[in-house]
Amino acid sequence: MATANINTKMLTWARERSGYSLPEFARKCAVTEERLAEWEAGEQPLTFNQAMVFADKAHVPFGYLFLIAPPVETLPLPDLRTSDSRPMQQPSAELMDLLKLMLQRQEWYREYLKQQLVGPNPFVSRLSVHSSVEDIVKDMRQAMKVGLYPERGNSDDYYRTLVNRIEALGILVMRQANLGHHTRPLRVEEFRGFAITDDYAPVIFVNHADSPGARLFTLVHELCHMDWSVWNFRWRRTEYSSARNFM
Repeated sequence: MATANINTKMLTWARERSGYSLPEFARKCAVTEERLAEWEAGEQPLTFNQAMVFADKAHVPFGYLFLIAPPVETLPLPDLRTSDSRPMQQPSAELMDLLKLMLQRQEWYREYLKQQLVGPNPFVSRLSVHSSVEDIVKDMRQAMKVGLYPERGNSDDYYRTLVNRIEALGILVMRQANLGHHTRPLRVEEFRGFAITDDYAPVIFVNHADSPGARLFTLVHELCHMDWSVWNFRWRRTEYSSARNFM
């Protein structure tokens, strides 16, 4: 069969990017560890079918295996809600692919709304960085019609109620625990959620691999980003306090 003239250095990059060790990835490709090591060392050529299977299992485009050097991947968002507010290091393949997917969905929905002659979302960025915690909380409660001491009942019901009311404001709320399959889980230790502000199609994402209580806090926390768009440390403290006060 025809040999794929790929850059074998890209094989190691693709496997490590996907987060798999050599033994784990060999099992995914249904080959021995020795054969996989030979592929990555350039000692054994791959057929086109083998190279396509490799790319599929590593969750990278097939064309990437022909690149001279790995692409530089940077997070397209300035901030993410992470565990213990730790700074983001090297993002996982799942996180990068998820962000690309969310941005694609946002772009499609933005264009759809414009075609329907829908105006900009009035809730996004209507408060300034000078707004107090009390003003932010009050504005969110009024927008969602949530009282000071709401009757929560079942926590899952309360969470769904807030999601529905946020979406009624024209803010998309996406919730997943994996990237379409259990073999690609979204790791809570990497991120808990994020917000992508936009004048027409703002998006909130909540990592559903997290615990129910943490999901609820993330939902409200990211909503603060919509009411006013700020990203430095001082205002991160304000949004944290706003989310706490809301709950």
